Amino acid sequence: MDGCIPSSVITRGEAFVVPWRYKNRRTSMISWKIFHLCKDDIVDADSETIVVNPGRDQKLSNALERVEMEGCRYQDAALVEYLLKVVRETLGDYGLEGGPSSTEADQHLLDLMHSQGHNFVQLCHVGIGLCRHKALLFKLLCDVIHLSCALITGYSTAGRHQWNIITLPDKGDFLIDPTSPFFTWTKRGSKRTKAYKVSAHSSFGHGGFTQKRKGIL
Repeated sequence: MDGCIPSSVITRGEAFVVPWRYKNRRTSMISWKIFHLCKDDIVDADSETIVVNPGRDQKLSNALERVEMEGCRYQDAALVEYLLKVVRETLGDYGLEGGPSSTEADQHLLDLMHSQGHNFVQLCHVGIGLCRHKALLFKLLCDVIHLSCALITGYSTAGRHQWNIITLPDKGDFLIDPTSPFFTWTKRGSKRTKAYKVSAHSSFGHGGFTQKRKGIL
């Protein structure tokens, strides 16, 4: 499924890159914007390619080690809140009450890419984490403590968006949005999940997490 990392895929600390895939909603064309050392081609924040490499990203390494050491102290709701806290402390308050706007976050990221001369950005070097950074970090942290978690790319009421779905043992499936103060985590079947869709015909709404039930996630 476009732009997703299924819960069956467990990251294990190896370095990898995640191009910020853009799918044109009118033409359905997908473009991969990778501009290595081509500063003039970096025209907006969507030009970014995220690099996940704990060996070169000290903030990411610190967050992973912290959760590996402390995560066992928590379970269920307390564990979710703990992971969200680590994400917020690592990547900032974008999307949360009083946090920077999307315009500010985009400009900060664009300035970073221009200053370094290329669009390969270490995940936790962004300064102001957007939805794609926070959802990816949340997935990485969940993998450290073996909590079933999927990374989803789709659309919300605000436009293109990324979020997570987790499965808590004996509790069920939950939609996790690290960049929303109102929908931070929501149980399957809740009306609040209606705003999250992977396509026009596949909603995480009244019927629950459609893709999860199909076994895709």
